[in-house]
Amino acid sequence: MSTTTADTPTGTTGLDRVAAIARKEFVHGVRSRTLQVLLAALLGTTALVFWAAERLADPSLSPVGLLGLPLQLLVPVAAILIGSAAVSGERESGSLRLLLGMPPSRTEVVLGKLLGGASVLVAGLAVTFGWALLVSRLTVGSVPVGPLVGVAIATVLLGGAFLGLSIGVSSAVSTAKRSLAATFGAFLGVTFLWEPLVAGVYYLVSGSLPGAEVPGWLLFLDRSNPIEAYAIASNMLGAAGVSSLRVSIGLLGTNPSAGVAERIGQTVPVYLTDPVSVVVLVGWLVVPVVAGLARFRRADL
Repeated sequence: MSTTTADTPTGTTGLDRVAAIARKEFVHGVRSRTLQVLLAALLGTTALVFWAAERLADPSLSPVGLLGLPLQLLVPVAAILIGSAAVSGERESGSLRLLLGMPPSRTEVVLGKLLGGASVLVAGLAVTFGWALLVSRLTVGSVPVGPLVGVAIATVLLGGAFLGLSIGVSSAVSTAKRSLAATFGAFLGVTFLWEPLVAGVYYLVSGSLPGAEVPGWLLFLDRSNPIEAYAIASNMLGAAGVSSLRVSIGLLGTNPSAGVAERIGQTVPVYLTDPVSVVVLVGWLVVPVVAGLARFRRADL
């Protein structure tokens, strides 16, 4: 089969074909038993968090901040399961050859898969946060609308970041198993290994580990982690108390709890301001999809 598939006029536009693929992905996603189990886990965890906050009655504990922790685990897993086999699974089964024998181009297939997967994620998160509004009213007696909206927006961005990563990898590799292994490996990497990797880069450049004062580029690398960016974005959007779930063992300086200005010893540059966390999350969505699509368009199926 040729390595590219041109659009062919059949009475439909490219947008129509993308929408048709997205609808198919959405139906497939909402029918997935695995994703239904993950949604049930999200709903159960949400209820548990607000119930625990009411029982503890500790003003220093924010229920929305606590909710951010399980969201950092379950939402990336859901996004990976949605996207990791989206293209590679059909490529492996041979159904992608049939699909590409009809009007959709390879670009339209990838965009349709991305939009369909995003629709599944957004629908699941809408149910989750609607449930959170109800549960908060029944347990703590008040509805933290502002913080919930803030963490909801950040969570959509986090899900989009891992969906983009998984769709990009799925477009680039030939089997669903390879895609799943690569994307879960990336998730484990940003959760457990990011700090040692960033510290390793600093060591290669300077010959030592970071001290009390660190260069701005080091903090930028650290804050380029999507899990870290999620925590920063959540707090910026009003969900105070959301902390990063990733593992930190103190390799990035002797004063990691200090503010950015104190850690770098100067005025905070633009690239270390909180709004950049949104750009980071969008980058994790866009860059892997573009790279995966470029490889997919050259692949011999």
